[in-house]
Amino acid sequence: VVIESGELPPLTAAAGRRERVTLPYRQPELLPGCDYRLNLHFALAAATPWADAGHEIAWAQFALPWTLPAPAPTPVAELPALTLAESAGHVLVTGPDFSLRFDGERGRIAAWQAGDHDLLERGPGLNFWRAPTDNDANTWGDQRAAIRWRQAGLDQLVEHVDGVDVRQPRPQEVVISVRTATMADAEDDGLRARRTASLIDGVKMMLVHRVDEEQGRTLAAALGFNYTDLAGNDYRDKAATLVDVLAATERIPALLDLMTAALDGPLGGDLLDEAKAGLRAQFDELRDALQGATGPVAAARFDAETTYHIYGNGEILIDTHILPSGAQPPMLPRIGFSLALPGAHETLTWYGRGPHESYADRKLSTPMGRYSGHVDEQRYPYIMPQESGNKSDVRWAALTDARGVGLLVTGDSDLNVSVARYTAEDLTAAQHTYG
Repeated sequence: VVIESGELPPLTAAAGRRERVTLPYRQPELLPGCDYRLNLHFALAAATPWADAGHEIAWAQFALPWTLPAPAPTPVAELPALTLAESAGHVLVTGPDFSLRFDGERGRIAAWQAGDHDLLERGPGLNFWRAPTDNDANTWGDQRAAIRWRQAGLDQLVEHVDGVDVRQPRPQEVVISVRTATMADAEDDGLRARRTASLIDGVKMMLVHRVDEEQGRTLAAALGFNYTDLAGNDYRDKAATLVDVLAATERIPALLDLMTAALDGPLGGDLLDEAKAGLRAQFDELRDALQGATGPVAAARFDAETTYHIYGNGEILIDTHILPSGAQPPMLPRIGFSLALPGAHETLTWYGRGPHESYADRKLSTPMGRYSGHVDEQRYPYIMPQESGNKSDVRWAALTDARGVGLLVTGDSDLNVSVARYTAEDLTAAQHTYG
């Protein structure tokens, strides 16, 4: 909500100089729990060859020190009473204008209705995966995040329910505690195959980005292949074909040996000794990883206790404690919850940074504010499908249908929120963006 706005006279400071300006804004009557921010916009006073007059060239936002505590929530004792019923592994909680069914075997909410309106298709579940971004998928940096994530089995995690406790400490509250262990099967052939496939993709990317076409011809000849005969219309395709053939005959280490030796020749080029040493270390790590891909698979594990406090006014407070163990990578792709809502919930409204996507390491281009948009407008269509559309520093977010009915989410601290018609697994498996 804009409380006050105005336009300052043109600045007179010459280029490279400073000018002090007084902004004549006043403190309004404060409302409890509200943020107040000062937004400054800088625009061209006259047209230029590259933009019209009035084109915004910069902006700034400042949080103002005006606060009143948010109103205290209604005491639990004053909320409507709840009815609790348990049968055949399910828990049914009913309030005056809502009902919730909890699946004890899966440890998740199975259905949640407000009146005749379905609020959920699939209840909140712990989520430790995101579709790797281009940076995550790199094979030449120090992180090589996606490779390490897959080595730890984070793309094949399965949640196992160890126990569910249900109690009603007072008429207005039902508490459901769920103990889970989330991990990939350490003996799973699929995990081993996917780990190997991820490493092979890493070799392909390294060959394309670290070796030019002429050097690729030389490597192919040294390995006994006629470059021209390799399938593909360009170097990228031919390099992928070469790697696939070498992988099928378990000769990838031979390619890495040649690339390591070539660092002292044409492949090294003008690289500094430190850079060459870094590449040798990457080749060695990749070689060792491939040789170990057929051995025992070490997987990450997450033990968690998630407690649902269900109140008589229909609010649910979710409290989670997570203990990671096993083969944890240096950093995790995500720690959070994912849930599915009916398709008619197509409007996202939030108070946080926007309107475009923002992340912890690149959010200063997004001012704080109240934004709203269609679900399909939130995902960015990168050529290679990947994680996108996140909103950072979110105080609250709502996903609603055409009638304005839906779910409102808040947190004890600021949230990261994203919505999409695709799961992280869908995006991970996809190879192209269409439409």
